Amino acid sequence: MQLAVVEQDHGPQHAVEVLARDRAEQAHCLHLSGLPWTDTARETGYASGRVAALAVTAWLERVAVEQGPEHRRQALQLELDRLDALQAAFWPAALERDRHAADVVLKVIARRSKILGFEKSDESLLPAPRTVLVGGTTEEYVGTL
Repeated sequence: MQLAVVEQDHGPQHAVEVLARDRAEQAHCLHLSGLPWTDTARETGYASGRVAALAVTAWLERVAVEQGPEHRRQALQLELDRLDALQAAFWPAALERDRHAADVVLKVIARRSKILGFEKSDESLLPAPRTVLVGGTTEEYVGTL
């Protein structure tokens, strides 16, 4: 039995999409390494830091939607492992008061928190507001404080 390999011609639109994905992924990696968005944009050819950040966010959302649950779990674990490696590499210098290293560590922590959804408020953890009514005169009220 012979198998024929057929190359698919996806056309120029597909090539543009692949280049856009690659550029967004490169920008994501540069930013994770500690490069500010403006420098990331310059390195990857985006018009501004804001445009680079939007492209990376769109790329991450698209990648998440395209993957099945098991693949998403594996990708999440891979990203967390990478963040752990980055933090471990910069942690000693950050503890020695290296500002750049501390900035990288804080960005890694913020990124991990965002990935894990920690930045979202969980109102169930907040104490319920309570109202206390105190009757009587002003003197009685002040006396109970």
